[in-house]
Parts: sequence; C-alpha cells; structure tokens
Amino acid sequence: MKMVIRMSIAEIVKILRMRSFIVFLLLIVSTLVIQVNNVFRITKNLLLALMSITILYWLAYIACADYEYKTHKFLFTGKLSRSQIILYKMLSIFFLALIFNFIYFFIYTISSVIDSESITIKISLKEILSSLSSFLIYFISVGSFSILVGTISLNFAITLLLSYICFNDFISNLISLLASKCKIDLIRNIMKYNPFGLAIKIFYTQKFSELEFLSLILYSIISLLITIVVINKKDLR
Repeated sequence: MKMVIRMSIAEIVKILRMRSFIVFLLLIVSTLVIQVNNVFRITKNLLLALMSITILYWLAYIACADYEYKTHKFLFTGKLSRSQIILYKMLSIFFLALIFNFIYFFIYTISSVIDSESITIKISLKEILSSLSSFLIYFISVGSFSILVGTISLNFAITLLLSYICFNDFISNLISLLASKCKIDLIRNIMKYNPFGLAIKIFYTQKFSELEFLSLILYSIISLLITIVVINKKDLR
C-alpha cells in the first residue's frame, strides 16, 4: 500500500511540474486580471466550465500515460498487481481532485472579493465540504470511466474524445429526453440516474442527494470491476 501511495504522489508531482499544467494555472489566474479591468465577471459556472475541460484532459492522461509513453511494460512487470495499478490511478485521481478543488475555491474567492470590492467574504464549512464532495464524486466518476476506456483502447486520444463526448450537456440532455419518453419504469429510472448527467449536474450545482451519490458510486464501482476483469485478460507485458 505504501508503494501505491508513493507512486500516486509521484504522479501528481509530475503533473504539477508539466508545462501544460502551469499554462492552465496561468490562464485561470489571468481571468482575475481581466476581471480587475472590468472586462467581464467570473461566475461560478464559467469557472467550472473552464476547469472541466482541463479536468477531462488530466484524467485521460492519468488513465493512459503509461500506454501512451510505452512505460506500461515496466509497470505491469513490477511488484504491483494489476488491481493495485488501478488503485494507484484512482488514488492519483483523488489527490488531483483535492488540488483542483483548492484552485477552484481560491480563484472563486478572490473573484468574489474583486466583484464585491470587499475583503470580507463569508464561506461556511458546509459550503466547503459540499464543494469538495462534489469535486471528489465528479473526479471518481469521470476517472473510473476514463480508466475503463483507457484500459480497453490503450489510447489517450480515444479516451479523451469519449470523455468529452459523454460528459457534456448534449449527451446528458439526450439521455434525459429518451428517459422521459420511455414507458418502462425501471429503464426510465436507470436512464434518469445515468452517470454522465449526474456527474455534470453535481459538478456544476455542487449539490447532490443520497440517491445521486449512491448511483454514481455504484456506476464507478461497476466500471472499476469491469476494468479489473479487462486488464487481467490483456497481455501488457
């Protein structure tokens, strides 16, 4: 377990040092400069929308970096079992969620200070925990999907493309439309609580019910179990 944690931390440190991540931080911070100059106001949804694009990219990276850079042969012939490798990727996703949530709260708080022209901003503990929980659920849901697709395709571009296609409003609205026209209650409820729409809703509203939480956790567990079955059948040595 210690090796899994060390590898996860090393993966996150590598991401934080990458030029593309530094560029992302500069772009996010630059929005504050634009707001100071009264060009436009940073809303919560705008900030989350900007971050979601990058989040999908980095989750696909965590899922497929080993295959993309041909280092998976060393990884799969090492001391870790294949199930532990999946755990290491999910733990990396967990740490990345914490970092992105901190960035979100920092930027949004500074933006609120600029907008209100007051240094006094009240943020409740409940609001912080709700936001953190929403980020974690979103990252785990999208991350488990990315790892599943990455394990099947062994391709970063395919994983990223499918993540962008599935986790957007178009697919969510399409499934909701089909669900409203379905006359079978069981199928309608399954479509209503589909992981793509739920993940998007929770990420943007920063709120969720117990049923929504359990639904996404269940979908994530199913995705990871399928991933373990697939990865154990693949010859990756």
